[in-house]
Amino acid sequence: MRHLLLLSAGLLLTAGCNEVRSIGDRTLPTEVQSSNVKGEHRVAAPVITPGGGTFSAPVQVSFSVSTELASYRYTLDGSTPSCQTPEQNDLLAPLISATTVVKAIGCRSGYKDSPVSAATFTISVVNTPPVVTGFFVSPTGTPTGTGSISSPWDLQTALQHPASVQPGSTIWLRG
Repeated sequence: MRHLLLLSAGLLLTAGCNEVRSIGDRTLPTEVQSSNVKGEHRVAAPVITPGGGTFSAPVQVSFSVSTELASYRYTLDGSTPSCQTPEQNDLLAPLISATTVVKAIGCRSGYKDSPVSAATFTISVVNTPPVVTGFFVSPTGTPTGTGSISSPWDLQTALQHPASVQPGSTIWLRG
């Protein structure tokens, strides 16, 4: 049974919903999002963490719902999730490795479904060439060598490649 208690200034306390709602023009924040005083509870919208953005590497996404005993469903293809689809029992949080729209919905029996939360993840991986720290130079090397052991540079070419040979690089002399 629900108990209603009228407080001063037109505020209504609804027991069993953990909320204080306004009757007049005043409202107080509530942790549990409830639709109205008629007893229709609504699940709080899921929180997607991180909340989207641009990342330089793949990112793991997690979900949480503040409504007690609520679960969530999510999609990774931008489609709208539904509480009628089976619950995901992921042991690991999903890993987002490409641009993705993630959507989630909170669900609980006897409650209205939550609003759908959405976050866009843009993965912008910069493809950098592998760092080579050792270059090979030989008296029989050539200007067209790669600086590898199988195709060494001559010393003059090695010293003229500042884009390849960086401070701290090792130049192996063979000869």
